[in-house]
Amino acid sequence: MDKSTAHVFQTKRADWEKYSAIRNKPGYVLSEPEEGQYYFPLARQPLCFHELVKSRGNSTIEYLLIQSLYRNLNEIADIETGIIYECAIAVASNKNFPSEITMDAFTVAIDEVYHAYLATDLIQQLSTKTGILPLKLPTTQLELAMLQTKRIIPPSLHKDFELIAVSITESLIGSEAGNLAREEGLHKTVKEFTYDHMVDEVRHSRIFNMILRTHWSNMSSSNQEIISKVLPNFISSIFQQESQKLFDKALLIAIGFSEDEIDHIIRETYMESESAFVKRDQKAIDNILKFLDECEVFM
Repeated sequence: MDKSTAHVFQTKRADWEKYSAIRNKPGYVLSEPEEGQYYFPLARQPLCFHELVKSRGNSTIEYLLIQSLYRNLNEIADIETGIIYECAIAVASNKNFPSEITMDAFTVAIDEVYHAYLATDLIQQLSTKTGILPLKLPTTQLELAMLQTKRIIPPSLHKDFELIAVSITESLIGSEAGNLAREEGLHKTVKEFTYDHMVDEVRHSRIFNMILRTHWSNMSSSNQEIISKVLPNFISSIFQQESQKLFDKALLIAIGFSEDEIDHIIRETYMESESAFVKRDQKAIDNILKFLDECEVFM
């Protein structure tokens, strides 16, 4: 990598010292929900609005939302200690990157492990308070999208693609955390955690903007062309509902619905929610495209 880019990179170390959750925030103590409230927003689990589900009563709604919070927290722990941490450490260990990028990549790695620690702590607190254990979760949609893309590009480009995929993910996580933090009905302790997570992730997005810009500019034009061709499908795959539907099916099985009832509930739920999904996802896709344009990655 060309170290001449160092002079244009604005390090985020001062922001990390001042605002990072690991340096400035204590742990979170999960309180009981307020009267008539849940741990997770109803709007984030459309199954709760289906008549067959509602007919099972409030305890079923509560169960669905607790499991949905488990899934949210588990995905933070798994994704951030998996591909994002590994990518950040790989960048920090790559002597071809400017020293400013090296140090900022280390801050990302530190933050991500701490986010996973906090998320796992909240999972344990939630389990203790509710007596409800988390279900086994399906593979995340991000992991599915990455696996699908790797199958159609040469193995020699897998690491390059992973760095680009993580950069895209980091541009997305901050805005997604912000959307969740603003959601009506999110438990106040989880809201505080989500807001602090958002602040860190917005900073990470800016760091990965420069990481990706530097890495992409040093790739050969032929390799750029190969990856450019698969990025549209990868981005589209991130927003598919495959993983969510598998999770929802597991929820309905755990509640005790029959196979025919499950098919009926999922079909009607996603049919009714389709326009909301499309509107939400299109805004997120537009933000990703803007991020890639800023990084001078062209598809």
